[in-house]
Amino acid sequence: MILFIQQYLSEYYYIKTSEVGNDGIYSIIDERRIPIPFNGSKLIKEIVTIFGLEEDVLKSYIESWAVSIKPDVDLEFYWKTTEDLFGFPIAHQIAATTIAMDLVAVQPLSAPRGKLMYMDFQYDNNG
Repeated sequence: MILFIQQYLSEYYYIKTSEVGNDGIYSIIDERRIPIPFNGSKLIKEIVTIFGLEEDVLKSYIESWAVSIKPDVDLEFYWKTTEDLFGFPIAHQIAATTIAMDLVAVQPLSAPRGKLMYMDFQYDNNG
């Protein structure tokens, strides 16, 4: 099982040291000029969904994969940072609201006019 997990990780993620010297796990499909480490808890949840193992076991598998890729890797700061920074759902909500309000122009609707439009049908006996 560990070989399948390591193959999956190697296919979609890589290990990189940031400019400040901290190691992290990055997504291969991240095309930003300055990539951001992939969220550690999100990574574990993704792999739990795929392989159905316990989180503690998967974390040790990820650590062993990281060591096989880069022998001197230190992911302690990576796990701590991703849990601290990305563990607040309120931060995501505030950021989404702020961005939405900055990107989309909001214009209030006009008040109702109070007119009721209706059609009056007239029937005659001829037809």
